[in-house]
Amino acid sequence: MHEKILRATGPTRRGGDLRLWATLFPLGYFCALGACGPSTVVSGETVVVIDTDLPVPDVVEALRLDVYAEDGTWLSARDVDMGEPSQWPLSFGIAASDDHPGRVLVRARAYPKGRLRNYAGALRPAPPEPFREEPLPSTLAAVCASMPELPVGGTAALRFGDLPLTTPRADGGCATEAGAFPTRAGAAAARVRIETAGDYRFEVVSEVPVGTFFPLFLRSDCTDASSELVCARGYRETSNAPVSVLQTHLEAGTYALLTTHFIPDQSASLVVRASLLGASPEDAGADAGEVKVAPPPPAAVWPRLLRDGRDDTPPTEPKEEVTSEAFVFVDVVPHAVRHARLVVGGDCVGRAAHVPAKDQRRLDVAGIVACEAGRMTSPHVLSSAPGAAEPKAASVLGSFAQGKPCAASRPGRICAPGGMMVMGSELFGGIGDGATTPERVVRLPTFYVDQDELSVGEYRTALASGFALPPGVGKAAYVQPTLEPFDPRSDKAANLCTYTEAPAGRDDFPLNCVTWPAARDLCRHRGGELPTEASWEYVARKAGRTRAALYPWGNGDPTCADAIFDRLHHDGAGACAPKTADEGPQPRPVVTGDVTPLGVRNMAGGQAEWTLDAYAAYTDPCWLAAPTDAPRCALAFAPLRAGRGTHFASPSPLLAAPLRRFDYAMSVSPLNGVRCVYEQP
Repeated sequence: MHEKILRATGPTRRGGDLRLWATLFPLGYFCALGACGPSTVVSGETVVVIDTDLPVPDVVEALRLDVYAEDGTWLSARDVDMGEPSQWPLSFGIAASDDHPGRVLVRARAYPKGRLRNYAGALRPAPPEPFREEPLPSTLAAVCASMPELPVGGTAALRFGDLPLTTPRADGGCATEAGAFPTRAGAAAARVRIETAGDYRFEVVSEVPVGTFFPLFLRSDCTDASSELVCARGYRETSNAPVSVLQTHLEAGTYALLTTHFIPDQSASLVVRASLLGASPEDAGADAGEVKVAPPPPAAVWPRLLRDGRDDTPPTEPKEEVTSEAFVFVDVVPHAVRHARLVVGGDCVGRAAHVPAKDQRRLDVAGIVACEAGRMTSPHVLSSAPGAAEPKAASVLGSFAQGKPCAASRPGRICAPGGMMVMGSELFGGIGDGATTPERVVRLPTFYVDQDELSVGEYRTALASGFALPPGVGKAAYVQPTLEPFDPRSDKAANLCTYTEAPAGRDDFPLNCVTWPAARDLCRHRGGELPTEASWEYVARKAGRTRAALYPWGNGDPTCADAIFDRLHHDGAGACAPKTADEGPQPRPVVTGDVTPLGVRNMAGGQAEWTLDAYAAYTDPCWLAAPTDAPRCALAFAPLRAGRGTHFASPSPLLAAPLRRFDYAMSVSPLNGVRCVYEQP
């Protein structure tokens, strides 16, 4: 009737053994045996009732239980499938066999099934440091005061925002036929110390946005434009060549190398390199005198679960980023039956405990720091009460995920009830623009989302109601009108833009060819905001479901009837556009299976959609340090912005909702569209 009993023998205490009997079974079955009576509980036992306030199976499908003696000796380990709500709560009994009180350390970890990694013992990764974006200088003086060193033979990383700060001199070599270099963005600078007179080369070796012209100009005084010595416009002779190169003769001294670009509202990041022309690799500083250091020997993976002369250490353990864990001490009183309650809480998701090892078999109990009620602290003693268990104790299952009730929303908006999910996926290595791992657990509040992508007609309505594009550089820089005629087979991207200044029968088409700043301003004008990557993925995969799916319609592989994709004829593509009318962007009323359970449409195909986040890998500090609640990568001056969903030209392997994409903030691609979210209905 009962599952297998786990028995472990701990250290000798006062001439006798402290023997632990661990029995796992659902509480409902446990109490059905007569209110947790003597048929299942022995005298001198404490029954720990384990519950969770996380949703099952959305986030929790399994439980790992480990028991340690009071001195940290590992006594037992067990994984239990707990993917059905009816299986919660769970009971875990600990019994002493002698007349002396005992104490054990219990570790409980709730996690989604299959999210395991190799056991690392006390070598678990350190928790991420709190993330803080370094502000960019807002004046030229601040830029010059914080210049990094650019060593000859080495590189320096530079980044700048969209606020114009300085520009090359008109007569310095970077002027065009139209006049001075049209600087409309920020600037960055690096300090260069020249020890020996000679000919030097400065180049941009990597850049975002890729292919943007970054002029390089040298000054003897960073803040004084009149001290400019030479300037070189960016160019690229081949796809593998540096985008910008400056070569000049320099005398010994200290100089400032500056750079900027001409795209308005587009921040940038780049790496510049300095080298002495004609120098040997040693003189140029390229890996000169590099010392090869042998890697340290691998550390012992302690503690180990050693029983009866064999090593029973589990080969894997739950991944910290999707796990909620708790450490507690449990007391056992002789000749008494007691019960205690432990909730593995949502406020501890992703907050890995610090678990040092004392020796091969034992934890360093005094050094354990674990999450409790959202804060990191030493394990406490779980309070207990007389009796086998609380009769018919109510479970708190899923309460951590509950958001505010939905309110009636206006036409065209749909409520996404608050909830939780595992964001990302391990299924898509090497697919799409960016990795979808590591996975993470996210919680979203109740919010509202546009049922459809923002249309050309809705953009006209916004213009008529006072919405205005940023001044100074023309509308085409923010929302590109179509380059007539509208032609899905044109080699020019602008022929696929859906907007025209005068109506042309495409007001039902989704708006595309819109930059990220304009998309965000449009959503704000409508009383909303761009969705975060987390909220977009939640709507596309999870909202309205018990388990997250791969596509808005479920887990079935996409067909041409499921979404608007593969509708651009090039290089053998276009299988979903057998007729000319099916090619390119499609009007929003096109009926496909691309509908979520809540009724949100065209999240897999149609247009890719801008999100609020800066684009960064999930291993970037801005993601690793992001909270469980409504996480986002909030880099203020990111040159890349994240997009979600795919578009009319996408191949079917890219339609899965966890996949990510990115584009430059000022891109006016016909592939990018807009969908807004709102806090209120």
